[in-house]
Amino acid sequence: MKVFLTFKRYFKSDLVSNYSMPIKSTVQNFERLAFAMNCLIFYYEIFAGISLKVFITSVWRPKEYNKLIGGSKNSKHTTAEAIDIMPQNLESFIFFLRSPVGLYALKVLGLYFYVGYTKKGIRYFHFQIKKTPNSNKLTHQFYTKKYPKKYII
Repeated sequence: MKVFLTFKRYFKSDLVSNYSMPIKSTVQNFERLAFAMNCLIFYYEIFAGISLKVFITSVWRPKEYNKLIGGSKNSKHTTAEAIDIMPQNLESFIFFLRSPVGLYALKVLGLYFYVGYTKKGIRYFHFQIKKTPNSNKLTHQFYTKKYPKKYII
């Protein structure tokens, strides 16, 4: 399984390296979101038979940075529960998400999404993890037992 989003890769990037590290619950949210998105892209690649190139526009944003760019005060990006992406194969990705396979994958992975537009009219996808009681603790324990550590962080 090709991994496109990892904790270490993202938090060493220039986007967030100037800010303090997030709290433990935010890190757990990030791990859960990263795992779900990696799986979703893996399902897409099996479904479409082609690899998906994805440009990540936003995942975790420190509250200071979120305020600086005019983000919502209740933004799920500040707790690493949301990701914005711009896939290269846009139409086939939309087709996948609307297919029974895509809808089932979203349900199983605990994701929902909407399509947004930037001020320049560029389309992007906003994915968010669904919150359930103890979801961070339970999914983190499940994933670390079932999958090798390298796929989670």
